[in-house]
Amino acid sequence: MPRSLEPGIRYPIVLAGDEGKSPCPTFFAKSLSVREQRNIIDSVGRIAEAKGQGDVFVEAARILGNAIVGWEGMIDPHTGEDIAFDADRLIDLLAIDELMDLVNKVTNAGVLARGDRKKSESPPC
Repeated sequence: MPRSLEPGIRYPIVLAGDEGKSPCPTFFAKSLSVREQRNIIDSVGRIAEAKGQGDVFVEAARILGNAIVGWEGMIDPHTGEDIAFDADRLIDLLAIDELMDLVNKVTNAGVLARGDRKKSESPPC
């Protein structure tokens, strides 16, 4: 079955600045179809051509809003409580470099690592 049709497939993404932290803030991206990947690539192109940071934020939010389906380890520094997932809050919680790191990682989230590809190959007929 195509990965994009399998409910619950999520790819963990850790921002470069969060690696090694405990708890480790982790974002989860859903498996994307080729059409969804193409839409993301189109948005990345619009980011590259953006005239101002406002346009970058709009496109990044569009990408992440369609791809990020959850997070864990996101702790409110004032209360110590977990922050409930809300894709609309991504642009409130992330700095621009983190936002772009997440966009970059989302565009690559569905690409299987070489070893994982071998494991997921269809059995011979």
